[in-house]
Amino acid sequence: MTAILKVKVEELTAGWLEQIKANYGDAEVEVHIREESSPSMREELFWAILDQLDWAAVDNAGIIEPAVQQLSTCTLSQIYAFQELLAQKLYQLDTPEHARHIGAAAFSEGRYFSVDYFLYARACVVAHGKAVFDEVLLHPSENAKRFDFRTTATHRCYGL
Repeated sequence: MTAILKVKVEELTAGWLEQIKANYGDAEVEVHIREESSPSMREELFWAILDQLDWAAVDNAGIIEPAVQQLSTCTLSQIYAFQELLAQKLYQLDTPEHARHIGAAAFSEGRYFSVDYFLYARACVVAHGKAVFDEVLLHPSENAKRFDFRTTATHRCYGL
């Protein structure tokens, strides 16, 4: 038997899920999420949130606070879309050529290479917005030579 249930995400509750479990036992569930906004609208919101980063703040918490505030006003669907777009952007920069252009910690055959530091460097590129991201994506040698972005006050995003 196949049952098609349409429900808004905001209407999902623990009780509703328990009822589904009770009614359908060991059945397989397939989830389709249909959003009303277009992919370009999700991209626009993604970059708009990152544009809220306050690089003049004295610590990383201050830098990210305006973006966190804006993200907190988003729907759950928008937050998941933001997360997915961030993962996609980081993945796009995850290339050997980009790894070779992050300064002293750059990738080189036969040398220790910190994949964590490389992640921080890629995150910093994304955090600096669409123009920087697009430039570094197309021209890995434009990658800043000394920067990362971590969530501690002792490390800042440098070089851009």
